[in-house]
Amino acid sequence: MPFRSELVDIMLKRMDADLDGVINFQDFQTTVTKTPSLLESLGYCLPERPAVYSFIGTWCPKWAKM
Repeated sequence: MPFRSELVDIMLKRMDADLDGVINFQDFQTTVTKTPSLLESLGYCLPERPAVYSFIGTWCPKWAKM
């Protein structure tokens, strides 16, 4: 699938803000702040709030009481 690899290459080039060949947190933060649509193009990655509460209630019972 050449189209997919081209899309990944474009995303990586756009997210490497300091052009050092590595995407670190600062690059990520800078790029997403300037162009929020790039974050949206990565897809849905965070769970819904009810899922977070369910996880915390199940695996971290002391936190659930906070």
